[in-house]
Amino acid sequence: MEISEKAKKRFARICRRIEMLRCLKGVSCKEAAKGSGVSEKFFQKIADGEYCVVPESVLFLLSVYFEVSFDYLIGKNRPAD
Repeated sequence: MEISEKAKKRFARICRRIEMLRCLKGVSCKEAAKGSGVSEKFFQKIADGEYCVVPESVLFLLSVYFEVSFDYLIGKNRPAD
């Protein structure tokens, strides 16, 4: 199955947000994985920019861990000041 360019761009935006939030929090991929309940393999894929399907449940866990809204994580709005 071919992945559309639009889907690839959206995923890349989500990856950049997750990676930026991880760096701002000052944690490694391993620490972020443990703290959020998401697999370390997932964070490694994000860091490598490797495409993977990200279930909404994972995005929710990440939004809670990084203390941002779900909408911010997927690029729909800016963080609150």
